[in-house]
Amino acid sequence: MRDYPQYYGFFSAKNFTYRGVTMRNHNGMLNTMPGVDGIKTGYTNASGFNIAVSGVRDNRRLITVVLGAPSTAVRNDNAEDLMLTGFDVMARRDRGENITIAQNLFDPEPSGPVTRPSIAQGDGEQDGLKIVLASAPPPASASRTKIVEPAKKGGKWLVQVGAFKSKADAKEQLALVSKRFGKHFDARRGQVGDKVGGSYRARFSGYTEASARDACQALKAKRLACMVIKPT
Repeated sequence: MRDYPQYYGFFSAKNFTYRGVTMRNHNGMLNTMPGVDGIKTGYTNASGFNIAVSGVRDNRRLITVVLGAPSTAVRNDNAEDLMLTGFDVMARRDRGENITIAQNLFDPEPSGPVTRPSIAQGDGEQDGLKIVLASAPPPASASRTKIVEPAKKGGKWLVQVGAFKSKADAKEQLALVSKRFGKHFDARRGQVGDKVGGSYRARFSGYTEASARDACQALKAKRLACMVIKPT
């Protein structure tokens, strides 16, 4: 990236074809998180599922590393949480907030011996594998069911989830918040307003006061920016 920038574009390639065979990139975050442009996934018996991921927002690059995840789904979820938190921390620092420590987003590792897949190393064809903790219950499905609570009729409160220098970044935030917190945020109600004071504001509409405060609290629990806006 720094020493050989002419080659960095290879890390964002989602697939390539060689001798008639198309190979896909195992970094699934290239498809699920806007702004991500690399870098590398990996797996070994000893270390579990790992990733070094890089992304850009508001012309600021953030690099996150996750090691020792029990599956590709958990690895990617942890990396996405860290990226979201990191971008939010940088944006709030730009606004003058004194934030020194991002939230620790990882749960304590369960106790007990670890049984790992027999494949020794590499990240090819690992998507279906999981590391099973002998003392833990079977892991839940990695797929996430989005449950959207419809806004009560007549709800006119808003929830602002960030302010950004570019309209594209504001739209990305709406998409990411609705994906991660689908119980409270419906992508269909997301909107980006006109530029005011140098920033585009990303907001969700259609809330009552109570539902707006509940939605905002879900974000604040993860130390993500949020503001409840009452009707004017």
